[in-house]
Parts: sequence; C-alpha cells; structure tokens
Amino acid sequence: MAPNGDMPDRETQHQSFTLANMVPQDADNNRHVWAGIEGAVRKLAQKEGDLYVLTGPAFIGGKLQKAGNVLVPTHLYKLVYSPRQRAGAAFFIENRAGAEYETLSIAQLESRVGIDLLPSLSAAQKETMLRLPKVKTRKSRSQS
Repeated sequence: MAPNGDMPDRETQHQSFTLANMVPQDADNNRHVWAGIEGAVRKLAQKEGDLYVLTGPAFIGGKLQKAGNVLVPTHLYKLVYSPRQRAGAAFFIENRAGAEYETLSIAQLESRVGIDLLPSLSAAQKETMLRLPKVKTRKSRSQS
C-alpha cells in the first residue's frame, strides 16, 4: 500500500499499481481522506528525515465482505514511527465513504488489529505519541 506519489521514477510508479501493493478501498475514501493522510505523512517524512511507515488493512468484526475472491478490509491504517523523537502514532480509518480518521498510539493500533507491528519497541515506547500533522482532505463532490 505504498503510495504512487512516493515512487522515485515511472517504472516504480507503474509497479505500485500491482495487486501486491493494494487492497480494495472505497473510492471516495481513497481520493479524499486517504490522499490527505498520504500527503501529511509525506510532509512529515521530509521534515523528520528518517521515518518508518507501515500501512495496512484491518479486518474487524464478523461480517467481512468480498470483492470477487478478495476480502475487503473494514479499516485501514498508516502507522508512523520517528526514531529521532522515539515516538509513533497511527492514522486509523473505516474503509467507507465519509469516514473520519482517528489517531491512535502504536499500542492502541496493535490492540485493534491484533498484530505486534513493531516488536522491537517496548510497551512504553508504543505508548509514546508522535504528534501527527493535520490532514488536509479534498472535498468530495457530494460535500461541496
């Protein structure tokens, strides 16, 4: 789920559109809120220098949907960890149009998704919140 906008050249931009790098995502969510999250993280990476970013799907609840033979994630996350600040946080959003993101500590995100995403960090480090930038979202046509 690495953004096309982060790819250094045309070949890797083209490769970012393979199924190995994507999940089914609500189109409105992708174009508006998620694009804003990606832009905010890109700016933070330029400011911080070294930054670890993990992006993934979450499958929460018992009523999962499929698109063909592919499970559709109920939620998406983008975890950001700054080694310089020794702090991290995550954007977490439901995979639907009009959803609003929330910010979570790494510990909160791991609890929600059931995965130890950064096993080398201590419990205290996973609780230390990185201040995430505000997300500028593009308004959908239905919101205009």
